[in-house]
Amino acid sequence: MSRNTKSWIFFNKSYTSNRMVETQNVEVDEDDVMSKTIGDYGKWQLQMTFLLALVNIPCTWHIVSFTFQAAERHVTCARSNSLENTTPILWNNFTQATDHCFIKNVTHVNSSGYSDVSASLIKCDEWKFEGKGDTLIKEFSLLCDREHLTNVADMTFLAGVAVGGLVGGIFSDRYGRKRMLMCAVFLQALLGTLIAVTPCCVQRFRTYC
Repeated sequence: MSRNTKSWIFFNKSYTSNRMVETQNVEVDEDDVMSKTIGDYGKWQLQMTFLLALVNIPCTWHIVSFTFQAAERHVTCARSNSLENTTPILWNNFTQATDHCFIKNVTHVNSSGYSDVSASLIKCDEWKFEGKGDTLIKEFSLLCDREHLTNVADMTFLAGVAVGGLVGGIFSDRYGRKRMLMCAVFLQALLGTLIAVTPCCVQRFRTYC
């Protein structure tokens, strides 16, 4: 190995080592600048963490709302006016209902206790729910051929969360995170209020979008 080659190798190693040291120093200096600017984790940082956590509470309400608002309850077809005084047990015997979607078309009960043994099946258009309080399923009759709408609403909400996370990140880089965070909180409060007073399930699902 020639003398020039040895010198070049030594110079290259020295240059590489110096560059690594400079890079490490720059990273340390940048960390020190950030630490000096915002300080170490203390009382102020704890307050900011708490305030930011409060902002996420309404988001949690939206995520878990379907667990309570669309809770499943035992449901049966509502009795017709002519049989409203019939007990639930007799009503089930008369209509021979196998589920809450179809029953036999029983309009009256004769002296033998049954109106027509060959009555045809009809769809239920009204239901009776056990338990107190209203749910989305009860309010919008999301049963039988409309039962899938509960899954559509949940899926639409999660799709909106995914799109919002992507678009929100892009706009945050352009307009600033604080500004976009405040806009998101305002829109969430506005849309959440509109959902509470929406009279139609289709409009409610669109609001989730």
